[in-house]
Amino acid sequence: MDPRYKKIVLGSAQWGLFYGVSNKKGKTNFNEVKKILSFAEKLGIGMVDTAPVYGDCEVILGKAGTGNFEIVTKVPVSETGTYSPDTLIKSFVKSKTSLKKKSIYGLLLHQPDLLFDDGGAAFYSQMLDLKAEKLVQKIGASVYTLEQAQRCLEKQHFDLIQIPFSLVDRRFESSGLARELKQAKIEIHGRSIFLQGLLLMEPNQIPKELSQFIEPVSLIRSNAYELGMTPAQYLAKFAYESDFIDKFVIGVETCNQLQDVSEVIFDQRKIDWPKFHISDEELLMPMNWKL
Repeated sequence: MDPRYKKIVLGSAQWGLFYGVSNKKGKTNFNEVKKILSFAEKLGIGMVDTAPVYGDCEVILGKAGTGNFEIVTKVPVSETGTYSPDTLIKSFVKSKTSLKKKSIYGLLLHQPDLLFDDGGAAFYSQMLDLKAEKLVQKIGASVYTLEQAQRCLEKQHFDLIQIPFSLVDRRFESSGLARELKQAKIEIHGRSIFLQGLLLMEPNQIPKELSQFIEPVSLIRSNAYELGMTPAQYLAKFAYESDFIDKFVIGVETCNQLQDVSEVIFDQRKIDWPKFHISDEELLMPMNWKL
């Protein structure tokens, strides 16, 4: 096992849902999930990112076996915008049971704005209780915007923040907020490095509603091929080399995809990364895409 693989976290949304704008195959089948986990363990990847909203992913992970993996999961998104006092505990217990884990590495709020309403203090207190009982090692939030991260930084002491981060989405780096999070000793996990697979698509397959990405995707592909890399390797290498990112999440549908991406840790070449100027948060958040 190579310790350099510890920076990689397996994303599991594709294992419980038909997930991703470029996904043509649907959910990953159970045998392939087991194959991915086995290969990841041999490499030295030690963490899986999941969530109750990823369909039956947590049940699948529990059946496949994650004994040697640390788990980051989340409190599910509320459709009503409110939570009852026992929502967090019920969600945590259900996740822990499904995953067949005695404790969880990270518990994140999937909807951090709920921290800022009248019930936020009680909600945060429950997370602290789980940590004090050693049922959770780190508490935090999965954020989407700079404002959410800033408010979390100001209002709560979190151990872990998951942020959107990719070659086309460098908001947290350019704003200086990533540096503030590091100074506060918060562990940073980058997600969406492939932007739900959009950055891996053929440019002519990109939906017209997302046409602003055609030029960046074309450049990513040409740069990657010029270096003898796949676009996935190119994007993963960018995330791997980002010094403020403690870990980054990669979603894979097959073991072959994981093997392809995992090879980037051995590439020592220095790359002059292109700078893209996409700052529209609405465009950078897949939840806002109307496809």
